[in-house]
Amino acid sequence: MAKNTIFMVHGVGAHQEGWAFADDGPVAALVKAANYYPGFSEQDTLTNSVEFVEIRYDHIFDRILSNWQALAGGLTDLPGATPEAVTKVRDAITNYGDPSSSFFTSHGMDAVFYSSFALVRRLVQLTVAAKIMKTVAEHGNKDRRYAIVAHSLGTAVAHDAIHRMASTQWLTTNVRDGQRVLSELADLPANSDALADLLKRYKANPFGPGKFTFDGIFMIANTSALLHGDTPVPGKSLVRPRMARPNPDQYMCSNFFNIDHSLDPIAKVKRFRAEEAWPASANFDMAIDLFDINHIHDVNVHGLGHYLANPKVHREILRLMVPHRFSDADYQQAKQRTEKGGDFPKLGDAYRDEDRQEELVAKLEGISEKLGINAKVEGLVKLYIALDSIYDELRSEGLNHV
Repeated sequence: MAKNTIFMVHGVGAHQEGWAFADDGPVAALVKAANYYPGFSEQDTLTNSVEFVEIRYDHIFDRILSNWQALAGGLTDLPGATPEAVTKVRDAITNYGDPSSSFFTSHGMDAVFYSSFALVRRLVQLTVAAKIMKTVAEHGNKDRRYAIVAHSLGTAVAHDAIHRMASTQWLTTNVRDGQRVLSELADLPANSDALADLLKRYKANPFGPGKFTFDGIFMIANTSALLHGDTPVPGKSLVRPRMARPNPDQYMCSNFFNIDHSLDPIAKVKRFRAEEAWPASANFDMAIDLFDINHIHDVNVHGLGHYLANPKVHREILRLMVPHRFSDADYQQAKQRTEKGGDFPKLGDAYRDEDRQEELVAKLEGISEKLGINAKVEGLVKLYIALDSIYDELRSEGLNHV
């Protein structure tokens, strides 16, 4: 049986090549979670049925930051760079120090660059879109399921890239020129022949609505409502499930999951709600808000791996992507694991101590009030910094994975 494909899109911070497959990365977390159920084992893991494709765009930000001094003087010449955007970035440099500091490699400057500069957004979007298109071109979309799991800043990136991929008329007067530009901008190894051949078989965009559909889009710690750029507002774009109205043919997925941990403040700066964007009465397919994720098994409740460990999250991915190995009975078992008496506790061992639990909860719940967070990019950057400070403090006390 052919493998299905899950694209993994990272959030802010340093993500080197292989980030998704690291020992403490999201693929390992999902494989570990699957091994709990009878259809999987250490010898026959989830990776035997699913091809994981990591999508990395962090290198674009790395190049900008590593050449910051040269770039800073010419910021006003960048297409789409407003005076406000230039001021915002320069203020961040002033307030948070050296470009080589940890803030610039692990915090919200990625979000500032993505939200502020049209050229940066376009490069990032093309990188993501090219990786998806090349993978689909190689495997085809017949008898293969595709899903995308995006995290934090990556939710905005994925939203914009999918909408651009679906709405752009890729067939120009010269297909080869279009493919050459994609390959160069994406800065990725390109299977150009396969993609060019795929494009030639269509008289319209082969990735447009109705021609290519994700079986699942999983937006985890969703920042798309705040950080999307150059695309319609999330909920109004093509990144949505099939609907009865107003445009029943304008959709890019069958199942949309909007997932947020109750103690993770990142997605709450400007929260997207699927139930408000797409009322249930208008849906043929599935759009779900999962806002009742509340486990604490790691001090970094914002971490992608931490989210995926929760049965409420991974059961939906497994149900969609490996239905031949994850049965209805397994799905019910996953539901029972988080109920009273289930074997997936809300609190890891270190946080069963009431004082320790109250300390973390109070810090996380108090961030927005303490910082006076507003629904702006600057507010999100403050949150990333505050969260990192909390995590560093608790880890210094020996608390990490618990």
